[in-house]
Amino acid sequence: MMSRRLVLIIYNLLLPIGLLVSLPGFLIKMVRRGNYGVNFMQRFGIYRGEVKARLEGGCDFWVHAVSVGEVLIARKLIEEMVRRDGSLRIVLSTTTSTGYALAREMESETLAVIYNPVDLWGVVRRVLRRVRPRVMVLVEAEVWPNLVSRAKKEGVRVYLVNARLSRRSEGRYRQFRVLTGPIFALLDGVYLQSSEDEVRWVGLGYDSGKIERVGSIKFDVAGVEDDASGDGERFERLLRVFEDGGGERRPVFLAGSTHPGEEKLLAEAYLKLCEADSRLLYVVVPRHVERTPEVLEDLSSVGLVGVRRTELGGREEEARYGLEDGKRRCLVVDTTGELRDWYRVADLVVIGKSFLSTGGQNPVEAIVAGKPVFFGPHMENFSWLVERLVAARAVVQVADVAELISRAEGCLGAPEEAAAISGRAGEVLAEHRGATARTAERLMSALS
Repeated sequence: MMSRRLVLIIYNLLLPIGLLVSLPGFLIKMVRRGNYGVNFMQRFGIYRGEVKARLEGGCDFWVHAVSVGEVLIARKLIEEMVRRDGSLRIVLSTTTSTGYALAREMESETLAVIYNPVDLWGVVRRVLRRVRPRVMVLVEAEVWPNLVSRAKKEGVRVYLVNARLSRRSEGRYRQFRVLTGPIFALLDGVYLQSSEDEVRWVGLGYDSGKIERVGSIKFDVAGVEDDASGDGERFERLLRVFEDGGGERRPVFLAGSTHPGEEKLLAEAYLKLCEADSRLLYVVVPRHVERTPEVLEDLSSVGLVGVRRTELGGREEEARYGLEDGKRRCLVVDTTGELRDWYRVADLVVIGKSFLSTGGQNPVEAIVAGKPVFFGPHMENFSWLVERLVAARAVVQVADVAELISRAEGCLGAPEEAAAISGRAGEVLAEHRGATARTAERLMSALS
């Protein structure tokens, strides 16, 4: 295996070239996104007075999370560590402007947020001497050679958390193992999501004594389950009065976190399902509330009248939304922070961004709500979890709307089958319950 010193020499010769090549695209992003250049100089370790003051005295943990998804994982982990010790000083760094904006919402007297430094040797050294962490925590896959090697020289313990290794990534690492091996060997510990990841990391030659499978923080349902009370009774009342003024509640076909075009597509599927059960009610929760006018137009184009959740206000007992002029009415949730509660009152959930967009949305909250979960062919952002769920027959993945109609009709007509699907999904998620607490416990022990 090539020496670490030689790997770093090669890396530092090639990195400036790579940065110059990527600079035009980076500048275009800055212009298009508008706020990408905010605090831009932090990327080179140059901070304003206020930030300098917040970094004064060093910190216990420096947590790095590249973008929104990783920041959400970091937030769960940080909240658990702070719950255990409220005096912890933490610095959270991120790379993207969207991740930075989300991270800033978490700032407190003991939590500072910065942009991650460009991985140039001089920049990294300057930032490390400013931040002075006792422990560095890298979320999922952010192992930068200069950052990690310099941190180790400064006596910082470095851990990779919520780590996983796909087959594709494993192949790439094997191909460049001579270069990646010496850098990964610097890590003090790697906390993995699954047994498959463990096999792959060991297969790459990483020290098995530094590897531990603790489960996925992203799919840790402990917090979701523990917060299961919600406001279910009020949401049930909303549904009862929505169409018939408070009588028997109708079964609910819910589309959650939908993206452009999906509300209409799933509305057409809903209307077909109504041929088998005319009582069925369509509730749609767009991913982005600001799209509500567009959603209402799309629903109208297929003969549905969309009623905004905000129109119900606080006078649910007086709401009357029945059939008029032969048109069915559906509920459009144009509020934020309620999706978890709506999942709990659904009879069948369809996950958005899985039909007309790629990537999919997180199905965990719907599964924890104990509902049968359906989604389309595009769940790339959660491929590892989806593979396990599909293999266990714990969710229903369909190729298109025609298959969705067929499978959903069967599920809605067979409550025992719906219960069996959601039960199997709960079993798949069970292995990740407590992953956040297990990770936090191990990181806290690194301080001693």
